Amino acid sequence: MLTHRECVHIFRAIGLSAGDHILVHASLRKVGSIDGGADALLDALLQTVGADGTVAAPTFSGIPMDDGVFDP
Repeated sequence: MLTHRECVHIFRAIGLSAGDHILVHASLRKVGSIDGGADALLDALLQTVGADGTVAAPTFSGIPMDDGVFDP
C-alpha cells in the first residue's frame, strides 16, 4: 500500500515539481492501493505542484449532447 509520502516521492521522481500544470486521468485500480484512497492521491498531487501549480481532471457526465454543442 502506497502512502501519501511515497506518492509525492514518485511524482517528484517522474519530474513533477512546484508550479507545474498537469492534467490527470487515472484509474485508481491501476494505481493500486493507497493509504487514504483518492483523497490522499489528490493531496499528494496538490502538494507536489504547490500553490502556483494546477491539477486538472476531465469530468464527463456520461450524457450525450443532442447537437454536440455545449451552451450553458
